Amino acid sequence: PRLYWLDEYGSLQTVPYGAHGHGANFILSILDQGYRPDLDRQQAADLLRRCFAQLRTRYVINS
Repeated sequence: PRLYWLDEYGSLQTVPYGAHGHGANFILSILDQGYRPDLDRQQAADLLRRCFAQLRTRYVINS
């Protein structure tokens, strides 16, 4: 399987991970730092927990 990004101009690119919406602005840097192609399930789950923790911090109303 592959993940693609299609922008508003029709440019199609293969990407290793993705985020969408307002939350993407907060978590893409975490994914940039933490993603590696060889992550095991536990490491991937830990990375996602870091992303969700960042969203909980940024969106105080949802805490």
